[in-house]
Amino acid sequence: MKPHRPTLGIRTERLRGGWQHGVKLLHVHNGRLTAALCPTRGMGIIGACCDGVRLGWDSPVREIVHPRHVDLARNGGTGWLDGFNEFIVRCGLQNIGRPGWDDGPAGDKTFLTLHGRIANQPARAVKVRRFGEGANRRLFVSGRVQEPTATGGRLELTTEFSCRAGARAFTLRDTILNPGSKPEEFSVLYHVNLGVPLLGRGARFLAPISSAAPINPTASRRMRALADYDNPRTGRPEEVFALRLLGDRNAKTVVALVDPTGTRAVSLAFSLRELSCMTLWKQLGGPGERYVTGLEPGTNYPQHRSLERRQGRMRTLAPGNAHRIRIDCRVHLGASAIRRLQRRIAALQARAKPQVQTARIFFTDDSFHEHIRA
Repeated sequence: MKPHRPTLGIRTERLRGGWQHGVKLLHVHNGRLTAALCPTRGMGIIGACCDGVRLGWDSPVREIVHPRHVDLARNGGTGWLDGFNEFIVRCGLQNIGRPGWDDGPAGDKTFLTLHGRIANQPARAVKVRRFGEGANRRLFVSGRVQEPTATGGRLELTTEFSCRAGARAFTLRDTILNPGSKPEEFSVLYHVNLGVPLLGRGARFLAPISSAAPINPTASRRMRALADYDNPRTGRPEEVFALRLLGDRNAKTVVALVDPTGTRAVSLAFSLRELSCMTLWKQLGGPGERYVTGLEPGTNYPQHRSLERRQGRMRTLAPGNAHRIRIDCRVHLGASAIRRLQRRIAALQARAKPQVQTARIFFTDDSFHEHIRA
């Protein structure tokens, strides 16, 4: 057998026709893992594949929709869904929750759209860099995404994707900056979406849970089965869970989805100081519907901003200040690799017994959750 010689490379593609006409993709290859980054759509990751394991899902939105065709205010502020099909999409930076009017801390009234605007803003200053030699060779792709507002407030996201030659992993390093002259509220949520083949009956969500609570009514009836998945079923309502996680002495934590065979998994490792709230989304619909789960670390939960502010979870950046985030995404293959991952999470869970709240403690507009099931 020939020795594996990982290579680093990148290919640029410009899509033509339909709603995706003009969308730019950057296909990153490290010899084992490939990922499609989209500068046109906020530097989101459309999909990835590692050693034959697909990372992503089958969205009813088939095309990679150009933001010019996404009216965020459409249908009561839920137009964001018209372009939703990424493996990893950022929500924010002013809002990660449901749409509606909000009276900001300064008394300014703002209409918020679902999950904010950052995913539908084009990136600028996109750069590709290579460093190192041999097995230490690394590829870096960076870009800057701005989110100006008509009222003068503005936030900037600088993001960097990096991977090492031959690795089954990649790293996201994001910096959210307030370049303005006044304090700015911000929030960000990483909507990491996984479907078949990792998702299926018998798949398991792994996380070191400190506490868990339902966000929507269906979740309140499914708290005891929070970590379990089933086959697709037509008309099944979504389930949304709010989690607090346990970390090590440096506040590092990890969550994962293990496939039904117990031999493949994807994990996310991050700091609870940077992303203190974890949301688990399960939408297990039938053919033509969404069959997907979302592993979603964030600075707060995806509820109306006014509620998150009252709960003290909204963060504020002073002028010139920045909030930095690192997420490590890794693919684990083979039973022994899965056991090591399970032991790592079990060691964190050993610090405390999870507290499961079956009654809803988050007060949201139920009609919103019913609406986005469609």
